[in-house]
Formats: sequence, structure tokens, C-alpha cells
Amino acid sequence: MKCPHCGGGLADGVDTCPECGAPSQPARSHHALQGPEPEIAVMLAQANLLRLRREYDRATIQCVEVLRRYPNNASAHSLLGDIYRDQGAVGESLGWYRLASQLDPDSAADRHQIAEMERRLAAPSPAAEAGAAWRRVSRWARSRLPLGLLLGIAAGCLVLGALWTLNVGKEASRAAIVEGGGAPRVLVPPSADIERPRIPEPPVRERAARPSPPPAPPATEQPTIAIGGAPSPLSPVEETGHADREQRLLRSLRAAAQAEELMLAVDSVVIDPRDGAATLFVMVRDVLASPNQRTTVLQKCLRVAELALASDSRLTRLTLRCSVPLVGADGVQKEEPVFVGEIAAAALKDAAAAGRDLTLDQALKLFTPSPWWHPCMYSAVAPA
Repeated sequence: MKCPHCGGGLADGVDTCPECGAPSQPARSHHALQGPEPEIAVMLAQANLLRLRREYDRATIQCVEVLRRYPNNASAHSLLGDIYRDQGAVGESLGWYRLASQLDPDSAADRHQIAEMERRLAAPSPAAEAGAAWRRVSRWARSRLPLGLLLGIAAGCLVLGALWTLNVGKEASRAAIVEGGGAPRVLVPPSADIERPRIPEPPVRERAARPSPPPAPPATEQPTIAIGGAPSPLSPVEETGHADREQRLLRSLRAAAQAEELMLAVDSVVIDPRDGAATLFVMVRDVLASPNQRTTVLQKCLRVAELALASDSRLTRLTLRCSVPLVGADGVQKEEPVFVGEIAAAALKDAAAAGRDLTLDQALKLFTPSPWWHPCMYSAVAPA
């Protein structure tokens, strides 16, 4: 089999020519070139978030993974242009923007970035301008010695002083940006997946001196946990290999969590091929700001469990591991587990079929054995 573009040899089942990079089949659907919208949107959103955090290497790897699977995705090319632009690599950024514009000629943003990068490349650098000025002064001074020599020396001193002042200004601006004083503020919606800093917990000796917490409200006023929510548009897990089954369930849960705005991230899914027991690793970022922390954690975990059973009916048991970002005594923020619990699929289905909200104690009885909680989850309110 030969490539229809360059004539190189192609192995059976290869979609892209290794010589020229062209697709082996001329007629490919837009879906095959650009990829499924929910999956690509999630991957590109993660790459853009890494770029905003200045983790450029990880952001580049994420974009390359998108292009490896979908080589003609214009958004991935444009995002690579943003990554190189933020690092000051104007030439590389211009190349990626041009590729993105070729794939999506209607993109006004890419055309604007191409014009901006070309303007930067054409603009002379301050060092080149200073050198040209020095050469003009030198030619003028040589024709008017000795007065010209003195004026040339004076002009050189002025040029050196101006360059030194410019360098000091750049260093001060760079220091201000590093310290955060001159960095621009980026406004994002509350649902964006951004890590928010947490105030560290006080030492144990200070916490012991605090007054005892107020008594718990009556049972009738306790918040309830909803079971059996409205179904979400989930992708069913097909009869494929075990690894594909885990990946399909992970993608389905991420898409459903984003659609329902659950303010959580499903990091990974592990399914035991022997008995169909699954372990779900969930990351929740808004728990510590809730006045009822354990209720919030349990509500989100049970909803993720319901979505998993709705997507893969062959699951028999679910182990939920919920983590939140906590600031330790050393001042470093780390993802720490705050809840670990096991629930049988039959118990969750029976509770959902009952069609009633559960109290915290009733919801905890669904887990066997009793779940584990981090000590910080027993506080009545978020730490001050």
C-alpha cells in the first residue's frame, strides 16, 4: 500500500503516512480529524490550565497527545502557539499559528496572532538600534577631530547610560512579575478547575484553647443527601478490552461531572477484572468552604457512584476515594484523602429506588464497612 500524496510505503491499518504526515485515506470525516468534542474539550482545557500555571512542558505534552490522535485539530495548534508565545519564542509561535490558520481559515484570532508575531520579528531590537546610533556618531566624530572625538566619547557615555537604565528597568519589572505585584489578574468563572490557596490550620496547641463548638442542630434541621438524581447523558461502556472499559468509564464520568457542574474532578478509575469492583479517585475543591463538609463530600461521592453504575451496569461494588487540597504545617499545599468508603451496587440502587432524601447517618449506613474520615472533616465550619 502506498501513500496517495508522497508515494511512500504504508503498512496495513496505518492512518497517517510516516514520511509526509498526510492521511492515508483522502476522505475522512470531520469527527475523525477533530476528535469527539467532549474528549478534546477536556484535554485542551487541561492544557490551557497548565499554560496559565506556567507549566509549559506539561501543557506542550498534553497538546502533542491531542495532535497524535487528531493531527488536524486547529485548536491544539493555536494553543501551542500561545504556549511558545508566553515563553518568548516568537518564531516557533508564529509557525504554530500559521498551521492553525491553514486548518481553520475563518479564525480571526489566529490571523491576529500571526500579524502580531510578524510585527515582533520585524521590529529591531534595542541593541541593534543602539549600535546603529553609535556607528552614526562615530562617523560624524571622525570627520571633526579633535572636537568630534570628544563629542563621540560623550555620546558613547550617554548610550551606555541609557542601556544600563533600560536593563535596570527590565530587571525591576521581572522581579515584580515573579513576586506577583505586576502579574495581570485573570477572571474566571467559579466553576473553573483552578486550585485556590487554603489558609493553613492553626497548631494543635492553639486549637485546644478555642471554645468548644456550638451544639449540633436538631435532626430535623440537618442537611439531607439526595439519592437517585436525574440521569445525565452518559456514554455506555461497550464490550471491549479491560483497559478500554476503564478509559471509557473515566471519560463518561468526567463528561457527566462537567455537564452537571459538580465542582469535582475524577482523576482515575480502576476496575478489578475478577469481580467487577471499581475504585474511583475523586478530587473535590470546594469542600472546605462548605459549612457541612462531610455532607458535601458524601453527596458528591454518592452522585459519582450513581453515574458510574448508570454508565457501567456490570459494576458490583464501588470504592470511593475523595481528596481535597490541604495546606500542611510546612505551608505546602498537597492533595490529601479525606474520605474512603465502600458501597455495594445493590445497596445504592435500592436507596435510589426508594426516592427519598437521606440524612448523613442514613447515608453512612449504606457503606460497609464504616467509611474512613480525615480528622479535619469533623469540624463544624471551614477553618478560619
